[in-house]
Amino acid sequence: MCYITYTMLESEKPNSSCERNPSLVTSESLPLIEPGRLMLNIPVPMRDGVNLSADIWLPPSSLGDGPWPVLLLRTIYDNQEARYIGWTRQFT
Repeated sequence: MCYITYTMLESEKPNSSCERNPSLVTSESLPLIEPGRLMLNIPVPMRDGVNLSADIWLPPSSLGDGPWPVLLLRTIYDNQEARYIGWTRQFT
């Protein structure tokens, strides 16, 4: 999360250990501009020919088209489980 905060906000670069820094802006202190964009069940082809399903969460369109840093969350479980949705919303 420290890397995303630095990239998205262009604030001062946090130290590599991501220790708490009172001057560092966090997502909790930012106003919500608009909800992030969500693309559901996008097929991603693998080398063996199998397609895996991915949900792609993007920042709000008002922030532009990117490029954006990537945070990959993989699970063998149902990706619509409330805890996974809660985690991903924090980063968009």
